[in-house]
Amino acid sequence: MSEIHILHFNDVYRVSPQKVPGGTVDVTQFAALLHDLKDSWETRKEDGKKNGLVLFSGDLFSPSVESSVTRGSHMVPVMNEIGVDVALAGNHDFDFGYPQLTNLVQDSTYPWILSNIIDSTTGKVPGCLHAFQVIERCGMRIGIIGLVEEDWIATIASWPSEFKYKDMAETGKELSKLLRDPNGEHRCDIILALTHCRKHAAAPNWFADVLRHAYDDTLCLKGMGGADGVFICAGTLRGDSTYGPGVITLGDVLEILPFDDPVVVLELDGETIWTALEVALGAWPKQEGRFPVISGFKVTWDSRRPTGRRVVSVALLRNVDTHNDEGSPERTVEEEPILNQPDGKRYKIITRDYLAEGHDGFTCLQGKPYLVDHESGCIMSSIVRKYLLGSQFVNKMIRLTEEKRPANLTPSTKLAINHTLKEQAKSGGSEKAVDRWKRAIDMVIHQARSHKHYRNALNVSAIEPMSPVEPFDACALRKGQACALATDKEIDQDLLVIHPGIDGRLKDIGRED
Repeated sequence: MSEIHILHFNDVYRVSPQKVPGGTVDVTQFAALLHDLKDSWETRKEDGKKNGLVLFSGDLFSPSVESSVTRGSHMVPVMNEIGVDVALAGNHDFDFGYPQLTNLVQDSTYPWILSNIIDSTTGKVPGCLHAFQVIERCGMRIGIIGLVEEDWIATIASWPSEFKYKDMAETGKELSKLLRDPNGEHRCDIILALTHCRKHAAAPNWFADVLRHAYDDTLCLKGMGGADGVFICAGTLRGDSTYGPGVITLGDVLEILPFDDPVVVLELDGETIWTALEVALGAWPKQEGRFPVISGFKVTWDSRRPTGRRVVSVALLRNVDTHNDEGSPERTVEEEPILNQPDGKRYKIITRDYLAEGHDGFTCLQGKPYLVDHESGCIMSSIVRKYLLGSQFVNKMIRLTEEKRPANLTPSTKLAINHTLKEQAKSGGSEKAVDRWKRAIDMVIHQARSHKHYRNALNVSAIEPMSPVEPFDACALRKGQACALATDKEIDQDLLVIHPGIDGRLKDIGRED
């Protein structure tokens, strides 16, 4: 059986150094890496080139600081030098209009494809692009097609009205049949589909889950119990990068959470919650920062409905400790409907003060009662930092064992350590895989970590000295001395391991068909 090497990448629109795990990489280093990998491929006898494929899946010419000046031209010689075989046009490649994209493509030394966008005036794909490419490598004929989702068309202000979307699956099947036809012109052995589609990020869920318990102690002191949920927007999370797998640094957290307005708690009725969600979902599918990020409740919506009528249902989620048929304790989730009514129950919702002041179209939140206001609130990056430090401190105490731990640990910290040990023992139990799967279905929105875990970590960071887990010598810093950094080995042993996931808390029934 023949073997073919494929190098694939996408979303590269900067030439300046970019952060990666372990340091930074600039365009010359990236190009050198690609060339080193290609050097290991065998050389084709017919033309002396390497016997593999270098493929690109869109978003080359924008967005970046450089492209705001060059309108994408700065990336053309870079990609020509890299030696791409085929590229798919992404939505941001249209940012400066189709005429400019035509100029950029014409100066490229490789073909650009876009299979399922049809120019209604010609019945073909846009003039500067191709429907597919056929390339021979390693004794095989390879058909390459490029498919994009319909939703991203609405994100392009300059999208030509004559360019029409054709269903991805339908186009893929048609071209596969055409290119594979043994009696046809192309007679391809295999078909590769390059795609450029948006994906749901899991990280926002994790950040929202951390924020949910930021003010539990404050609210409990007021006799209110913990917060019911979190409502922020996706635009709160920046960075425009992929983080991990691997160590996430404090610098990464600050890059993701750059805003310095405090996190606050509002008292909201059901009608206000529904209205805020409608505002947040109203711009879909445009890539706007208002898209909701939530924790503590479940929202079902329908993207097919008109703006202002997309929310189908909202339910508060409550973790309930029960016992199974065998008498063993287990945690389940109960859903309590949040009704679209101005009267009735009030909910304690964590959000940004920026949104509470009515910005970004959220006038429905303006003037609502504060339970924790901007003077008492903390900025988001500080809350996340406290949680991570507290978790790392607990992990360190567990690793040290009881005999080596500080003698003056507070009783609540000892309880946090014991709780973590119990959670670790429970997660490593002998439950059968099928039983775990059934339980996961019953707890669709159940968080992987309990409420107590988040509260414990935040509390520990407030009552214990964090010097054992600080990544620098805080004592030396206070004395104006040089600060030695902790070694990677020391840090890695105690860092919290996180694995954000998409859990169905925000469900679009309009995209299930």
